[in-house]
Amino acid sequence: RALRFSPPLPSKRAAVVARCGWGLVEKLHLRDDDTDSGGGGAAPPLRVAPGATGELAPWVRGVYQLSATADGALRAWVVGEHAPRALAVEPDGAAIGAAARGLLTNLRRTPVGSVAVAATRWAEHERCLGSYSYIARNSSAGDIEVLASPLPEGSVAPRLLFAGEATHSLQYATTHGAFNSGLREAARLVALYSGKVR
Repeated sequence: RALRFSPPLPSKRAAVVARCGWGLVEKLHLRDDDTDSGGGGAAPPLRVAPGATGELAPWVRGVYQLSATADGALRAWVVGEHAPRALAVEPDGAAIGAAARGLLTNLRRTPVGSVAVAATRWAEHERCLGSYSYIARNSSAGDIEVLASPLPEGSVAPRLLFAGEATHSLQYATTHGAFNSGLREAARLVALYSGKVR
């Protein structure tokens, strides 16, 4: 799936979109029967125990960060091509539940029972189609500035403004980058219409 503009974006802008990096990340919250509900603790050991009995699913290789939530659950960030694989499950969640048991078994070094799983699905969201932007090998911070500029280019009265983390040259790939870019474009609108709108 892809977002489409009608009329199409100018060729320069479309080329920048094609050059930029668009990544996938999903967040899983895992809770097993033995999770400490006291909250606030450190994450379990971040290594696979030798001889652990849990079978690790291939997508577990895409887990780049593990941390404990305030209520003691385990938060796992799954990135890249592994993110959609982690969510390619049956409607009842049985497959991801089995994989989560394997992950927790290896982390806790002891078999775990049932596992409750909550997951984001950013890659499937019609307004996201992914999760974050990054500066790819053939792109640059200058490309981000191009993405942030209004259309038509050079117009004193732009008709199309762009916001979102992908348009913030310092805070791309972050929620606060998305927020601050919205403030930037709101300020642009205020400046444009000041004296015209009461």
